[in-house]
Amino acid sequence: MQTVGNLSTHAMQQMNREAPESLRQTATGDRKDIINHLFGYLKVAYPNFLKGQDEIPAKRLWYVQLEKYTADQVKAALSLAIDRHPTFPPTIGEFKALLKDARQIKPGQMISLAPICPACHSLRNTQHHLNICGDK
Repeated sequence: MQTVGNLSTHAMQQMNREAPESLRQTATGDRKDIINHLFGYLKVAYPNFLKGQDEIPAKRLWYVQLEKYTADQVKAALSLAIDRHPTFPPTIGEFKALLKDARQIKPGQMISLAPICPACHSLRNTQHHLNICGDK
């Protein structure tokens, strides 16, 4: 039995048998692009990422684990990865934790995040505030 990373080929075959039909095939389209982009980024940021491991089973595992997330969510988590994991690449579990931490700001949400100045009664991140109150 050959091992790939922490998974034996037998374990990978078992995972493939239990996965829905759509996941048994190699990732296609946008999903494949997201995983390829993610792995490319991780390889550049962490030179030892997947060193000595077979990339195909690893990509399949990450694909299955990240299928419910959007490309924007994955990119947001990826931007946190280097700050939170400066020495070693995140595991899939650590990356999923980053996905939870990387919340996307929705349109209109910035207004609730920006404090209102009590002096000029405008948002502190506006030109009006800077004109009236300066750098306060």
